[in-house]
Amino acid sequence: MRRAAAVAARDDDASIELGDLTGGQSEAFCCHGAMRAHAAEAEGYDSEVVAAAERLSRRYAYRFVKRAFDIVFSLAVILVALVPSALLCLAIRLETPGCPLYGQKRVGRIGPDGKPREFIMWKFRSMVK
Repeated sequence: MRRAAAVAARDDDASIELGDLTGGQSEAFCCHGAMRAHAAEAEGYDSEVVAAAERLSRRYAYRFVKRAFDIVFSLAVILVALVPSALLCLAIRLETPGCPLYGQKRVGRIGPDGKPREFIMWKFRSMVK
């Protein structure tokens, strides 16, 4: 019998549901690598289904590695920029009275209600009276 496949590609779940075209029982398995895909191919499943499972597995692995790199790199940049920022705050504070930082309201993206969202942008105070 020929089997049909439906790939359920949700963000939090990577599963493939396999069932035959005659409306018989369906089987579900989670695609966690090539070993499962090769086992499924040996059981007679379509090679397109196996290829889809492998692509889905690689996509989730890529997204995980990319997200981990983004977080680690951002933390490193913040730590490196923290020292000059602290020195600049100290220099501004010693030279003039008042807070070395100020917040300015800016208009951001349009929200789901159709109105522009506002956010506060923090800046170093650099102008002297």
